[in-house]
Amino acid sequence: MSINPAHFVTMSNPKRDRRGTMLTSCHSFNSTEYEYNNGCSGYARDGVTFIVFTVADPEVAETLNNRKTSRQLFMYKPYNGLLLQSRLYNTHGGTRGEQEESKLYRDLVQRELSELEGIPNLWKTENYSGNKRGIYIEADYGFGGYCDWNFAEFNPKISVHENHLEDFETFTVGTYGLCICCGEEISEGLYCEHCDNDESEICDECEERCDSTTTVINEYGEHIEVCDSCLEDGYRFCPHCDEYYPRDTMTVVGNNYVCENCLAEHYAQCYECGDYQHRDELHSVINQSGEEVTVCEDCRYNYYEHCDCCQNICHEDIMTGVHVRDTDNQIRVCDDCRENYYQECETCGEFFHNDYVSDGLCPNCRQDEEDDTND
Repeated sequence: MSINPAHFVTMSNPKRDRRGTMLTSCHSFNSTEYEYNNGCSGYARDGVTFIVFTVADPEVAETLNNRKTSRQLFMYKPYNGLLLQSRLYNTHGGTRGEQEESKLYRDLVQRELSELEGIPNLWKTENYSGNKRGIYIEADYGFGGYCDWNFAEFNPKISVHENHLEDFETFTVGTYGLCICCGEEISEGLYCEHCDNDESEICDECEERCDSTTTVINEYGEHIEVCDSCLEDGYRFCPHCDEYYPRDTMTVVGNNYVCENCLAEHYAQCYECGDYQHRDELHSVINQSGEEVTVCEDCRYNYYEHCDCCQNICHEDIMTGVHVRDTDNQIRVCDDCRENYYQECETCGEFFHNDYVSDGLCPNCRQDEEDDTND
């Protein structure tokens, strides 16, 4: 339970925030496209509204202040006995109908108020919409927030303490909000007319005003406008699709950053060195296992040879020197071609074409054997 203005400002945590579990709504304070975000400071300044919220980890300051997992606004004028309970929000958005959490939160709030005022914890609760007591809660004239309690489907409740069944008084909720730039009272948006300079723009990333913005695609696939500083810090240009993307989702190829889609369409990794190369610059080769892979120009030059038999480019580890006919001249062939067309001479260990090997001997070794026999 809190009346800390910081907790009102972050009642619906920042949109597009990467830091963890959060909830968003039309009161998300840092999203200028929302109509009712003026209500954050309007609620904080009205004197009757307090916020009740839960967080993922209350022991961590960052989580306590910014990572709300549910929240609900209550309105109460001290020692007046009239309590208004507005809509419950959670990480899925605003809820509708009866929620178990709402009943629990209301019970806890009633206990706390009773203890603070030194009175018994005795309250009569009913639906605010169409209530039998004819209670009507108005919003202040200058309030720029969303009046959730006026909608029956959001299950707003009123509670009257037993000690004040006859003398409770209604109150108004909300008041003027404040311009987040100069602090002037306003009833709409986040900036007053003076600070909302049409000549400047607002960065969707840092929410600061700037002279110009650039359209980028963020990590959620949304087109947003960012300032030069956020562009330089977090985004890079893909020369293939002419779009800016988050830098940490892109791959450096040569001197360029390339987005994921263009990387898959135009590039492939070299089997040997792992570097990305344009598909047009890769060579199709046969690796050590006999599989067809692609390699870059440098790896093709360093590790692969041309098979003079099948004309494929094969890894040097599966290449063998063989004799052309019965001469000392050799060519280089791959393992497949060697096994299909060449035999190893049992005497000299050299490889010769099948047509020139007889009884396991090459022509030269066979001739030497015949000469020895004749001698």
